[in-house]
Amino acid sequence: MPVSILTKGKSKSTSTAKNVYVATREILIKYFDIVAISEFGKGTFGKTGTATVTLFLRRKEDEPAPSEHYFNRVNSWFSQNKKQEIFDDENLLKQYCDYHEFELSEYKTLLNSKPSNKLLEQDLFVSYKTEFDRSTDIKNFKNTRKFKELNKLEKETELNMKFVAYIVKNEKERLYFFVLAATNPCKVAIVKSPAKTTEMKKFLGYDWSSAKGNEGIKYLGEVDIEDFINSADEDADEGNVSVEEDEKRVLSNLFNLQNIKTPLYDPESPLNASKINYLINRNFLGSECSIPEELTDYVSYAHLYEMIDFKKVNFNKSISLTPKTTYNYQTKWPTEKLSKIVTTNPSKSEIKKLSDDDQITFLDMPSISELGFIERFDLKQYSEVKKGSYTYFKRGDILLAKITPCMENGKAALTDMIKTNVGFGSTEFHVLRPTDRIDTNYLFAILNNAGVRNVAAQNMTGSSGHRRVPIEFYDELKIPVPPKKDQIKLGNEYVNLDKELRNSINNIESMNNKLEKLFLDASLKATSVFKLGDESCFELAIGKRVVKKELNIQNKGLPVFSANVMEPIGFINKELVSSFDKDTVAWGIDGDWMVNHFASGFKFYPTDHCGYLRIKTDELLPKYVQWALLKEGEIQRFSRANRASLDSIRTLEIKAPALDIQEEVSEQAILIEKSINEESKKIKNIELKRTKLIEKYL
Repeated sequence: MPVSILTKGKSKSTSTAKNVYVATREILIKYFDIVAISEFGKGTFGKTGTATVTLFLRRKEDEPAPSEHYFNRVNSWFSQNKKQEIFDDENLLKQYCDYHEFELSEYKTLLNSKPSNKLLEQDLFVSYKTEFDRSTDIKNFKNTRKFKELNKLEKETELNMKFVAYIVKNEKERLYFFVLAATNPCKVAIVKSPAKTTEMKKFLGYDWSSAKGNEGIKYLGEVDIEDFINSADEDADEGNVSVEEDEKRVLSNLFNLQNIKTPLYDPESPLNASKINYLINRNFLGSECSIPEELTDYVSYAHLYEMIDFKKVNFNKSISLTPKTTYNYQTKWPTEKLSKIVTTNPSKSEIKKLSDDDQITFLDMPSISELGFIERFDLKQYSEVKKGSYTYFKRGDILLAKITPCMENGKAALTDMIKTNVGFGSTEFHVLRPTDRIDTNYLFAILNNAGVRNVAAQNMTGSSGHRRVPIEFYDELKIPVPPKKDQIKLGNEYVNLDKELRNSINNIESMNNKLEKLFLDASLKATSVFKLGDESCFELAIGKRVVKKELNIQNKGLPVFSANVMEPIGFINKELVSSFDKDTVAWGIDGDWMVNHFASGFKFYPTDHCGYLRIKTDELLPKYVQWALLKEGEIQRFSRANRASLDSIRTLEIKAPALDIQEEVSEQAILIEKSINEESKKIKNIELKRTKLIEKYL
């Protein structure tokens, strides 16, 4: 089906009109167990350009039908005698109240058509009131002669009766579908295709070709048809007819269909536990199984009621394949929604009196460190930014990146140290402004952690590469609210840790500058030039392709280095390089340009994204070559787009001073790098201290 079947269609709480999409979803929820939903991208079925979903359903067979049983049950709840204390299936009613954060005793007042004031203060009921007052029927009713002839008290009574009837009607429906969703016999297995074309092809196991003479589907197996047929010349010698190109394409598809490489299924083993179809099969049988690591990018499980937004006043039963989740703080303190104690994304109307000549602070995304502070800023006049769509904030506000990957990487900052009262920045920031009830440093401390970011990432919306955390995630986030004095204590200790962090960062920057000057001064004394393509001086090589399933993260085998030559991507139980008796200088071929030095005896496995060299001449030292290669690569602007291939590296030349100067520089560099590593460990330790600090106070 088209993916729109899950979300399209409106439903007004003040209307009884039925939309065909909404009505279809009602049928699905009422009469079928929803076992799995698979979403496929626009390129799945040729050039149709339509995103689709496959629904794995099972017709409900119970007698009486659950849809009828729970319809009667909900009606019975709303017609209970007010003195009756025990409800049949009350656990489901309580689950609904827990979902909405209603007190069960308060919700029961609605069942008697006498909703309490406390219940009516809840967000959903406030929204009901807004919709009720806006409805055309109520506006028309207020304009009738009959209504106008009533006195004030009579008018209030009449409107209240209609309002309660309106709430009851909507809550009956909402509660009914919640119960149906909550009693879905299994979690829903959610399968999502990657958005990027290359990744989608690997996921599907096939591609579509529009090339003339080669139109149609092309299965991506690992079979080369030439291995199965003789060449045309050999066939001709034996009196056979050569296989034509179009016949080869057909045969290739037939062979590759049986050897298709896709995470969806295994044509040779229908119950391969590492494939997605197996997970769906087990879900059908009522035996949910854990998701293999290699499938976690594609598959997740969620309760059906988590996939439907029961909090929207205009309830259209839309089914989301990205269920909303929230971060749950483990705390002894009472919690409260962030929206109750913080202003989010304040309006620019606050600064309508600001003059064009007034100075403001400007922060773009690179201004914010991934370690949680402002690295730099610009001062501008208000006239330079007022016509743009920049994000407005004031000194003391909290900035949180909302777009991927900046959010996941930790770009967030307090703005208490900016030079001006007013600031503007990237449109990709959310702004939080604490009220008097919450300490700013405390709030930043509990929000700026990986746990919150991980859950925020699960709530992102938008297309691949442009996914953002909606502000509703933070509005709905329930945070611990300890007494103000405890907030201040935690906040102050967090600030002290932040000072330690910045001190280590400054030390690293200072030592890197010292390191740079050390090598630069040495290069100015260069007396020789060496070409990296000179085989008498250098041995150059690249590694081999490594597939994900070959890697492990248990430190078993050799560390594997890819384009990032500073950190291994995992470990592998095989060897590629025959000898490690010499030092190695390694570089990343097609990522951010970087060069590393591995001492002799350090065993590693390079991938095809990692190049490495060994020095054959006695006139060069590897530590100096590492720096010289790094500088030359920066001049060439090697990057992901401008690859540092072997051919490119061979063309480079490096200048080197006498060996004694290299030795002196290398010795000092090793000491400086040791100090840098110590400061880096301090930074990691500070991040651990932050976590323990929050645990201590919460």
